[in-house]
Amino acid sequence: MNCDGTAHWKEELSRTPDDERSRRKFVGLTRRQDQLLRVCLYLLLNVAEEARSEIKMVNRGLVPMLVECLDREQTDLLLLAVCFLKKLSIYYENQEPLASAVLRLLLNLSFDRSHRAAMSAAGLIPKLVQLLVKEGRAASDETPALCILYHLSLDDRCKSQFPYTGLHAVAGALEKLLERALRDADALYLRLVRTVAQHSGAACGAALASNAEALCTALLQHSSTESDFAVECASTLAQLEGGPFGKLLDRLLPWIRSRLAEGPDELLVPLVQLVATVARSNETCARAIVQQGLVVDLTGLLRARQEDDQLVLQVAYVFDALIASSGTAVRETLVRGAQEVPAYLLDLLHDRNAEVGRVCSHALSVLAHYYPEWDRRLREARFCWHNAQWLAVVQSGEAPEEHEEGPCEQFLDRSDLLSNGSAASDP
Repeated sequence: MNCDGTAHWKEELSRTPDDERSRRKFVGLTRRQDQLLRVCLYLLLNVAEEARSEIKMVNRGLVPMLVECLDREQTDLLLLAVCFLKKLSIYYENQEPLASAVLRLLLNLSFDRSHRAAMSAAGLIPKLVQLLVKEGRAASDETPALCILYHLSLDDRCKSQFPYTGLHAVAGALEKLLERALRDADALYLRLVRTVAQHSGAACGAALASNAEALCTALLQHSSTESDFAVECASTLAQLEGGPFGKLLDRLLPWIRSRLAEGPDELLVPLVQLVATVARSNETCARAIVQQGLVVDLTGLLRARQEDDQLVLQVAYVFDALIASSGTAVRETLVRGAQEVPAYLLDLLHDRNAEVGRVCSHALSVLAHYYPEWDRRLREARFCWHNAQWLAVVQSGEAPEEHEEGPCEQFLDRSDLLSNGSAASDP
């Protein structure tokens, strides 16, 4: 059974001038061939009832021929070809060539938008992903399956189904992608790794954690030559919450200090994000950050770039992490030392960026729990902010003396005005 005649007729039709006579001739030849194929398939289907005959048919390449018949338009022939394929699929030996042929058929159909929508509606995406992760699959099936998935990913209606398939974690693909990104110093590949890990589960996080040292080495080596790649390295490391930073501190923190002082501007925010992640890891890391003098560098950065909202926010995250996640020794250094961290947090409490105010409020609330004097100063600042207009009216015409403690002290001491200072609401 050979369907090459149809292809030959189509080629002749394309060369012939576009007239109705040639087209009718082609349609007539195709119809007669369809009838002949239908009779032949009926005969083969009946003969295939005997198992040995069916095996001989499969060995002679019957499955690809039946798949070619699915391109025909005659309903009876299509129904017969599908029934024959269904019968052949019962035997395990026939399943692999049948699956390969069906994949190629689906690949051809996936070029059409309506067929892609039908495949998505039929739940084909998860099944293709299962085929990719299946052990013992034919190597030749991987390419058409990936091509079909790529075509399906072009449609917006299909994109929402991909996050639930686990396709990004197939066969260690993330590790291979990360290995290639580090080998070629490719910022685009590393950005893809970071994006995938950002929206994935623990498996991707573990893959990044196991390569933390390689990422750190790449960051230190390429910061001066490949700024884009260094930015992606720092941003990827910043996603490693609870990562193995303990053994990297001796190399990483001094280098970060030098880059905060003289590094490119685009690297500042990722580096501060990385410092915040390290500070949240454990108390040892937080103590190392303070001992290395990074807090002084960050406060200096805050003074110099106070108009950069994103940078200010990331510095606030670092201070919040040091205060909330650290032990008493680190908090004592921040409060009693010369860093003036609580004072900066108090100044930023009502920043125009709401997230900055929220982070500072949380950090100051933690300080207020351990230090009564900061509890009082925080309540005073909140009271003055929420009652600024009323205080301006009350104090109009009365300039405070230099020895007075502050504009709000007299009101905080009056129980009729502020019955419960702890009930003051956060900004």
